[in-house]
Amino acid sequence: MTIGSVARNILLLLAAVALWATAGFGQTGIESGKRVALVIGNGAYDGIPYLENPPADATLIGARFEELGFEVILRTDLDRHGFIRTLSEFRAALEGSETGAFFYAGHGVQVDGKNYLLPIDSSLESAEFLSLEAIDLNLVTEVLNTASRTSLVFLDACRNNPFDATRGSDASTRGLARVSAERNTMISFAAAPGNVALDRVPGVTNNHSPFAISLARHLGTPGDSINRTMIKVRRDVLEVTNNRQVPWENSSLVDEVVLAAAPAETSGATDEDMWEWIKSTDDPLVLERFVDRFPGSRHVSDAQARMAALRAAEEAARLEAERLARQAEAEALAAEREAREAERRDQLLKAFYSEPDPPELFGTIRDCPDCPEMVELRGTELLFGTPDTIEKAQPDERPAKRIALGAPIAVALTETSQGQFNRFVRETGHTWPDACQITPLDDTLPVMGSRRRDTQQDDDLPVACVSWHDAKSYARWLSDKTGRRYRLMTEIEFEYLAEAFHFNMDMNQIFAGRSVCDMVNIADLGAPFSWRNYECSDALGHGVFPVRSLQPDEFGLYHLLGNVWEWMENCYEPTPEAAVERALTPDAANCSQRAIRGGGWSDPLTSLSTSNRNWEHPDFRSDAIGFRVVRLP
Repeated sequence: MTIGSVARNILLLLAAVALWATAGFGQTGIESGKRVALVIGNGAYDGIPYLENPPADATLIGARFEELGFEVILRTDLDRHGFIRTLSEFRAALEGSETGAFFYAGHGVQVDGKNYLLPIDSSLESAEFLSLEAIDLNLVTEVLNTASRTSLVFLDACRNNPFDATRGSDASTRGLARVSAERNTMISFAAAPGNVALDRVPGVTNNHSPFAISLARHLGTPGDSINRTMIKVRRDVLEVTNNRQVPWENSSLVDEVVLAAAPAETSGATDEDMWEWIKSTDDPLVLERFVDRFPGSRHVSDAQARMAALRAAEEAARLEAERLARQAEAEALAAEREAREAERRDQLLKAFYSEPDPPELFGTIRDCPDCPEMVELRGTELLFGTPDTIEKAQPDERPAKRIALGAPIAVALTETSQGQFNRFVRETGHTWPDACQITPLDDTLPVMGSRRRDTQQDDDLPVACVSWHDAKSYARWLSDKTGRRYRLMTEIEFEYLAEAFHFNMDMNQIFAGRSVCDMVNIADLGAPFSWRNYECSDALGHGVFPVRSLQPDEFGLYHLLGNVWEWMENCYEPTPEAAVERALTPDAANCSQRAIRGGGWSDPLTSLSTSNRNWEHPDFRSDAIGFRVVRLP
């Protein structure tokens, strides 16, 4: 700064002092009479986060109030009993006072729109009982308003929310809520409603909050009204916190409250001299006093124009501060909502992927000599479709859906055999066409052929060349024969049976440590197809195997995967969710696609995926598609 600019600033200061010191000018609204201030700083919390600065902030503000002629009651680290006792002492001291002031630094929270100041013995175990251990701010304002003509409240209390450390914060506890000011009362917050104030500014080494430092600096500036003081405080805090914290106040003051008068007049300067000194001021009050002091000056219009521009800028700054406060509040609420939503999603994911209870097995049954042998079981839950934890999936396998199974069922241990199906045909006279799609033992496309001529015939082989309608007719025959309810498996039941002992595992994990070739009949290295793709060469993939030829799974089921595809009861739908919604469709005429599952003897290894879905028309017959039945309770 140059010597000239220093001199200019001194002249401007002297001019401002001269304007403020005009006889009788600036005296309106100066608070005289008895003044009492209660100053509290709570930091030594036990059950909630400790705060370092509030006691020092209280000492700083208490000293400033004493300089301004207040009778000061200064207390630090009050428990609830001490807080209430001090309020009683304050109430007695306020009696007959002109001005009462209250400053509080420490933890404060809002619950259901009410503000609470927290004594150091607060535990915050439950928001529902907060009123029993905290101090309702309304009690403080009531003490002030009943005993003092003018009430000033300063709350540096919306610091990091102590509920964060006890039960998680939300929009109902973050910061402090708006408070309606009673008549001739101003309530000032260190931060906008709903936002958290800083205990200190990062990188600053002093032991004071930004609000306390600025308030101590500007409180009682000679000639400044309290409203002007708070504008200066707001500017300081916005600047030092990089617009993250916006001091806020609600006021019902009916007078200009000036805590310190300007010095007595010492200048007899003319309006020309005065204008030269003040024409570049940024303080509209100085210009206002110039106009009042020299109403006939030729510079009045210039002073009024500059005063209007400065006040417009102040109003714009105030509106911007309000906008920033609203934005900060909205961002805080959005962050709270996002945090709650993220927590909800996390809980849902944990529940979605949690290991279900194992199935219950009740042993095997057979309802009649010609009926299939079955295992009775009660399933629990499954992930129907391919979950996101498994990288590769077909489009119709996602999104996966977690499903709870219903009543227990009995499942045939094997595919329905040719012998079983032939008995059904003989007893019922069921029409079973000979035409069937035949799979060549090379890479050429399937061709239409003869079931009798082109497929192996043996009572122990799984029946194939059957349509969905053929399979349903067999299930109805069993129902009529036994008086029990038989049907085909659903996709949901199939996938549960295939995954119940291998929850949320891909195919490699399911077969880890076990020989695929011991369990499934599918195209191996010895198969005549170019898509053969796993290590064994046991003459698999040349045609169907007998229904009990390979090792059973943990349920005792044979060939749930491989050997022949199996017709499912339900219609095929393009997503797992749609398949669940249409799990059973009794009207076959309205369903042109029926699901098949499990893979067949001529298929590559990828068909073994337990979530692999496929379909065919319900009247289609192939030497690679058979079925098994389930029985309901």
